[in-house]
Amino acid sequence: MENLPEKQKEQQNQSKAPVKITEIKQVVHIGPIPPPETLERYGKINPSFPERIVRMAEKEQNFRHISYYIGQFFAVIIVIAGLGSATYLGINGKEWLGGTIGLGALASIVGAYFYSQSKNKKDNFV
Repeated sequence: MENLPEKQKEQQNQSKAPVKITEIKQVVHIGPIPPPETLERYGKINPSFPERIVRMAEKEQNFRHISYYIGQFFAVIIVIAGLGSATYLGINGKEWLGGTIGLGALASIVGAYFYSQSKNKKDNFV
C-alpha cells in the first residue's frame, strides 16, 4: 500500500467505508386467525385478546355458513316459482312466455353454478 500512488490509496480507503444494510421483513397470513406467535404477542397486550380473536373468527364462520344456506334456499324457491310459472303459462296457451320464463330460470341455475365454480378456482389459487 505504501508503493501505491496517492489517488489509489484514497480509493482503497473509501472502499473500506462501513456499509449500511437495511433488512425489511414482511409477514403475510391468510385467514381470520393470525399465526400463534402473533396471538401470543396480542396476549401480552391484553390476556383476553387471543380468545376474543378466535371467538370473532368462529362467529364470522357461522354467519357465512348460515348466509350461504339461506341464499341457496331462496335460490331454489325462486327457480321452482319460475319453472312453475313457466309450466302454468305453457299449459294455458302462453307457450312463448312460459318458454322464456322457463329458459330464464334454467339459465339462472346454470349461470350461478358456473359463477361459483370460477369463484372457487380463484379462491383456491393463492
